[in-house]
Amino acid sequence: MTEPGKIPQKASRTFSKNQRVRKRLDFQRIFESGKITRGNWFSVRSLREEGTGPARLGLVISSKVEPTAVKRNLWKRRVREVFRQEAPRIKKSHLILVQARTNSRLPKKKEIEKEFEDHLLRQELIAAQGR
Repeated sequence: MTEPGKIPQKASRTFSKNQRVRKRLDFQRIFESGKITRGNWFSVRSLREEGTGPARLGLVISSKVEPTAVKRNLWKRRVREVFRQEAPRIKKSHLILVQARTNSRLPKKKEIEKEFEDHLLRQELIAAQGR
């Protein structure tokens, strides 16, 4: 319940520029010295960066994984949504790179959620909740 006269805060449904890994140099740094975990659907690399900003996400979905742009974009939308939901739990100042692995089909959102959380736990980027 909110206080009278106060507008309730909605969860942001956007994926803003300060949440993205955008620079080529950042991608290179993550590939060269990031911690990596591999799963069924994708690999996750993470790297601690200087400062106290929010965790940022980069995506690598190659045409070898999904030949059509429509499916590659669907991959990206699903992973971004899962990242957006997990963002409050993720440690600050980390660069996170998700790289899709070749599989027979596009994973469902629930499968991405489960595997992404597993990667974050294995890399100690989030604390375990009572599973």
